[in-house]
Amino acid sequence: HHHHHHHHHQTPCKFFLAGHCSRGDQCAYAHVVPGKGGDGPMHHKGMGGGRGRGRGRGRHGGGRGGHHGGGRVRSLSTSSDGGGYEYTSFGPVGEVLNKFAANPDVSELRGHVYLLAKDQNGCRLLQRLLDSDQKPQVLDVIYAEVFDHMNELMTDPFGNYLCQKLIEHCSDEQRLSIIQKVTPDLVAISLNIHGTRAVQKLVESVRTATEVSLVVEALQTSVVTLIKDLNGNHVVQRCLNHLDSSQNQFIYDAVAKH
Repeated sequence: HHHHHHHHHQTPCKFFLAGHCSRGDQCAYAHVVPGKGGDGPMHHKGMGGGRGRGRGRGRHGGGRGGHHGGGRVRSLSTSSDGGGYEYTSFGPVGEVLNKFAANPDVSELRGHVYLLAKDQNGCRLLQRLLDSDQKPQVLDVIYAEVFDHMNELMTDPFGNYLCQKLIEHCSDEQRLSIIQKVTPDLVAISLNIHGTRAVQKLVESVRTATEVSLVVEALQTSVVTLIKDLNGNHVVQRCLNHLDSSQNQFIYDAVAKH
């Protein structure tokens, strides 16, 4: 008997990797993303790809709003993850952080936001600015420089926190653009240990019928894959909690079929 489930087939589906496998859960090939440094859904088993970067994933990975901000940090380029572990940013990022500490003006950040977003301290600083009264000056700069990298940053151990914060603070037009940008990769991002958090935030934030239909359309071919996945199932739960039952029909239908 030939079994049809992709779990038996370790060969990655090349259409899925290109972002358009129409078979979804029916596909005979594996829907996995290799990801940078073997950090894709196949490998993570609960650990992110950022092992060597200071124990800074999960709860401390960006602190849900930079709760280590303010007076406790001696300089912007050094922070503690809460367990007393000092993490210092070196190289170009450390330089930018030190310049900004000396002259806290958005001009010091221009051109560097993408690099900062992938760094523990840089990411915390950007989140803190979005939560501060400097938000009007920094929001569009951060948005503009992050936008082209949004799909990748959503799966980054630190960048995902900035993506969540950006989704919270951005304008309606910006949020719609973000949704249109990430929907081709939405399933892959949902299956990633860091990406699932960003997608959950996105589902919580959708307001309009257009946004909902874009998200539904992106997820509906892979509902069963998502439900069976350690990370993906949280995205489906978030849909069930935040969308109404007519919008969630795609989930009920997929479950009924299987």
